[in-house]
Amino acid sequence: MRLRIFSTPQTQGVSDGFIVHVRLLVDVEKSEISATVDNNILHLESSGDTCMIPIPASTDVDSIAIKKESFRLIIKFPKLNPRRVSISESPSRHEKKLDFPPKECHKGYSEDRTLYNFVELEVPKDNDCAFHCLGVPREVAAQQLLENMSDRVIRQLVAPEIFESFVGLQLPVQMESSERVQELRKEYIHATSRFDDVIRRTKEALSSQLRYSEDIERYDLDTLSKKFPNFAAAIMDAETELKIAEQKIREYASSYEAFELFVKHCIAEQGRWLGYLRGSPSSFGRTSSMDAIAYLNNMQTVIWTKGKAGVLQVLHRFEPYLTSYTSLDREIKKTVNLLHTDSLTHFNLLIPI
Repeated sequence: MRLRIFSTPQTQGVSDGFIVHVRLLVDVEKSEISATVDNNILHLESSGDTCMIPIPASTDVDSIAIKKESFRLIIKFPKLNPRRVSISESPSRHEKKLDFPPKECHKGYSEDRTLYNFVELEVPKDNDCAFHCLGVPREVAAQQLLENMSDRVIRQLVAPEIFESFVGLQLPVQMESSERVQELRKEYIHATSRFDDVIRRTKEALSSQLRYSEDIERYDLDTLSKKFPNFAAAIMDAETELKIAEQKIREYASSYEAFELFVKHCIAEQGRWLGYLRGSPSSFGRTSSMDAIAYLNNMQTVIWTKGKAGVLQVLHRFEPYLTSYTSLDREIKKTVNLLHTDSLTHFNLLIPI
């Protein structure tokens, strides 16, 4: 076995193309290596061992220069037009076939510490980056959502995002100005103001009973109620009012009216980012419009970001067959890995290698 890769390929751009450095476990300087290209993947084989590297679209194998240098291969690809690497994966009639240039390679660990190696493909920074990565144009995604508005599953997937947008004052003006939202907004402001005021007055009253006033900050709501029962009734009343206000917002977020307005003025409108909520569907209320689009197109999605030392870590995972809304036998056509980059303002695509 002569061709054992022990580190991910490193990409280097040059004026007349780009270079991939593949570090190996053994010296291959004197080994025979064969190279074939199939579906934009370079297959390198030596003594029965194979490694695969994504390459520019439409690259002729004869135009690839492979140089052996001790414990690494230096592979040079010619410069082609900017739309280089295909991400098409048996696209449906709705999906967009796009080619993106490779940027760099990464490794990342999933939640169960499984190691993944990726090549990052650079996606246009046109506010449609998430749609590009999913392979579904914005207008098609919005149409799919509206056509399935009667499906409770779809509305429930988007509802947590609408709720978070309400609480974070991020609703589009067309929703914010509606009579129902203004009514809910008034109730919510009153409830949160009352709750905050009760907690503030409770802590002020308790400061004289504690050795250090800053100790108050370490008490959560349950601890305050149990440790100081005299204040428990006021805290519980304020908390109940806040929960009722939040439940009304959640009910509105699941409604036909809220769904239709949100899709038309957030998803369909050019210039708006496609959102997601950190966590996974197993965490209550952590789904979004991106997950609903993935669900409708039989995809599962994993969103990564750079952690310590540049190693990728998972921010969000959507697996349709694991959500409480779906059946276990739902067919999954593909998995899409996205890298949330540029201070979490842009998505690039990750291709496993």
